[in-house]
Amino acid sequence: MDTFGKINKPIALIPARGGSKRLPRKNILPLNGKPLLAYVLEMAENSGIFSMVYVSSEDQEIQEIGKKYGGEIIIRPVEIASDRSTMIDVYEHAVSHLNLTEEQWVCILYPTAVLLTGKTLVDSWSYLIDKLKTQKVSSLMGVSCYPYPPVQALIENKSGYLEYFLPEFKSMQSQFHPELCVSNGTFCWLHVKETLAEMTFYTDNLLGFLVSDDEVCDIDYEEDYIRLVKLWNG
Repeated sequence: MDTFGKINKPIALIPARGGSKRLPRKNILPLNGKPLLAYVLEMAENSGIFSMVYVSSEDQEIQEIGKKYGGEIIIRPVEIASDRSTMIDVYEHAVSHLNLTEEQWVCILYPTAVLLTGKTLVDSWSYLIDKLKTQKVSSLMGVSCYPYPPVQALIENKSGYLEYFLPEFKSMQSQFHPELCVSNGTFCWLHVKETLAEMTFYTDNLLGFLVSDDEVCDIDYEEDYIRLVKLWNG
């Protein structure tokens, strides 16, 4: 048991495959002499909230980096390490491999979330525990607000002109637009029983935790990585 009463300390799971295509080897690209994955591992361990921090990977180099920086390794089968493999597949394998109880909480930490702070993780866990006192929660993910209202999105039609993608919002004043957010590639808290029952992180009882923009750096393309390096070096 931990300071949150009946809820056992959570574990962290960092999914870090080696075969990323849009930006090859992105999970271990260097940043001031250390691979990106190392920063996330150290942040998770230093947060003090996890009983264990695991790295799931099929890649030997990534496994070695994970061990070097204090993580426990889950050897991921190659059949769930392809471009078409889903994160829920990786999660389900880890839960089975570790023989986790149904009531365990797992925090998925994305390996390029190097700007995320331990304080934000602790705050999100405390927020989740508080919510569980009064309502059912199956998952909670780090989210960001959109820089522009997504309901104002435009799409090019067959004639080459722009038109509202969601025409029902065309005449609506912006102050009446719904407040929307999006998962930002930082973390996701998952209740084992509930998430596996639905086989999705986007469960019926999903909550969001707003993460400051200066802690978000979803890296998919080379320009994302270049931007991160410039930001890190001031």
